[in-house]
Amino acid sequence: MRDFMRVIQRRMTYILLALVILPFDCSLASAADDRMRAAQGYLESGDLKAAVIEFKNVLQQQPSNGKARLLLGATYLKLGEGAAAEKELRHARKAGIARERWIMPLGRAYLMQGKTQSILEEMQVLKGDVPALQSDILTLRGQALLLSDQQDEALAALNQASELAPQNAETHFALAQLAIADKNMEDAQSRIDQALEADPTHSRAWLLKGRLLRTQNKPEEALQAFARALELDPYLSGARIEIVRVHISLNQLDDAEKALKELDRIEPGLLQHQYLVALIAFQRKDYDGV
Repeated sequence: MRDFMRVIQRRMTYILLALVILPFDCSLASAADDRMRAAQGYLESGDLKAAVIEFKNVLQQQPSNGKARLLLGATYLKLGEGAAAEKELRHARKAGIARERWIMPLGRAYLMQGKTQSILEEMQVLKGDVPALQSDILTLRGQALLLSDQQDEALAALNQASELAPQNAETHFALAQLAIADKNMEDAQSRIDQALEADPTHSRAWLLKGRLLRTQNKPEEALQAFARALELDPYLSGARIEIVRVHISLNQLDDAEKALKELDRIEPGLLQHQYLVALIAFQRKDYDGV
C-alpha cells in the first residue's frame, strides 16, 4: 500500500509541475511569435536595423529557431554585413532549414567577404537541383572564380549558368563584371542592359550601370542610375559614395556634402568618408580641411 501511495504522489507531482511549466512554455512561444511578426513587419517597411533587433529577441527565447536564423542572416546580407550573415546562415543550416533556402544567401555572404575557396568547396550543383538553382550556384561559382583571377573558368561556369536559365539577371550581371575585367566596356554595357531587362529591381546592376555611365562622361545619367539603385536598396553604400564623387566632379559641392552626410547617417564609420571630406575641402580650396 505504501509503494502504491508513493507512485500516486510521484505522478501528482509530475502533473502539478506540468501544469506550472506548460503555461510558461506557451507564453514564451507566444512572445517569440509576436517578435517574429514584428521583425517581418520591419522588413516589409525597410527598417532593417529594427528587424535585426527583433530577430535577436526571438533567438534569445528560441535559439534553435531556424526560420529566424535564416531571416536574420538574409537581413545582415542586405545591410552588407557578410560575417554576421554567414554566422546566422550556418546556424540555419544546422537547424534543418532546406538546402535550397540557405545555399545562395550563404554563398553571397562568402562572396561579400571574398571567401572564394569556401564557395568553390561548399557550393556544388547536385543532381536533384532544379535548373534555376543550378544556374544560381554556377553563377556564384563563376563570380568566385573571377575574384580568384581564373577568368577562363569563370566564363565557362557563367556560360553554363546562362544556358540553364537565360533570364538569370545575376548571371548577366556577373558576365558584365567579367567583361569589365577584360576591358570590354561595350559587352559590359550590353550585359548590364540584359540584367536589368531580366530584373529591373537588380540594385547592384543599376549601380554598375551608373559606374559605366560615369566612365563614359555622362554624369547626369549616372546620377539617375545611382538614385535608382538607392531607391531599390537604401543600404547600398557604394551608390551613395558614387553620388558624392559625381557631385564633386561637377563642382556641386553643397550637393556632395549633403549626400556625404546621408551616407554617414546610414553607414557611419566608412573608411572612404574622410577621403571624401578631404576631396570636397580641396575642391573648395580649403586646404586646412584637407
